[in-house]
Amino acid sequence: MRRHLRLLPISSLLVLPLLLISTSSTSAVEVDLLILAGQSNMVGQANTTATQPGTDPVDAQIEFYYDVTNTAGSFNDDSGQTFGPLQPWQFNPSVTRLGPEMSLGRDLVNDAGLDLAMIKVAIGGSNIARWQPPAGIDYLSLVAAVNDGILEIQARGDTVNLLGMAWLQGESDSISTARADAYASNLDNFMNGFRQQMDLANPGLGFADLNLFLVEPADWKNGSNPGIATTANIAKVDQALIDFADNDPNAWHIPTDDFTQFGDNLIHFSATDQLTLGSRIADAVLATIPEPSALCLLGVGLLLSCQRRCRESRSSA
Repeated sequence: MRRHLRLLPISSLLVLPLLLISTSSTSAVEVDLLILAGQSNMVGQANTTATQPGTDPVDAQIEFYYDVTNTAGSFNDDSGQTFGPLQPWQFNPSVTRLGPEMSLGRDLVNDAGLDLAMIKVAIGGSNIARWQPPAGIDYLSLVAAVNDGILEIQARGDTVNLLGMAWLQGESDSISTARADAYASNLDNFMNGFRQQMDLANPGLGFADLNLFLVEPADWKNGSNPGIATTANIAKVDQALIDFADNDPNAWHIPTDDFTQFGDNLIHFSATDQLTLGSRIADAVLATIPEPSALCLLGVGLLLSCQRRCRESRSSA
């Protein structure tokens, strides 16, 4: 569901603060919801440092529901099936790692003032067969998490403005010619099956036309262990993503072929690249939101301010 902001007359804007103050105790907050899904680069394999991602005050304002598994069948970290503040995930007791959500969330809030919630489900090493509806193991995890997060938002009286889903997966399918050949049909089945099922479960939120931000998976041939995936298979997988974006009015392809990768015999984006990727996804998301006029921004800004004060008062009650 895309946001459409209507220009208010000046007279309305002059009385808007008074109206908002009188109704803020009962007004619902419109939460901008973004879904993240994929395999290990969406999980995030870059260790955090003091400066990457660093700190930002908006982290505490961003709601983050996550369930990540380092490698399929391996150890897991999650937010406890609820929203918490934006933060890196715990790799082990002394190491945290980041995915694209850190800069993505910060950019969306700092640049556009969104009241943001993100739900992330990512499983390292997963091929797209695991994400196939109706019963793929990772597909079921994604559906459950998204439905759970939406229910949490709505149960407190807030509403959901669906921004879309960012998808970063495909490396595991490029190591097999059979998987690479089937990737286009599997991608179509996953995306449209997810749209249909979520639209049935959540009518009116816009899942039928869910915006999809399809990220180019990492290129094995640029890693320190070349030859695991053939150039032809890598090209097939990314071409499937490009073709889907070209043929779907609500899909966009986000390139990563200029990124460097870890020297870990794998294909994982560095912390710098993860932060760049998050900003690229944010740019794509923001491009789907029509820019309001200056007067409309004033009214919406006042509304958001009152809504946030309402939320803070409810939280402290």
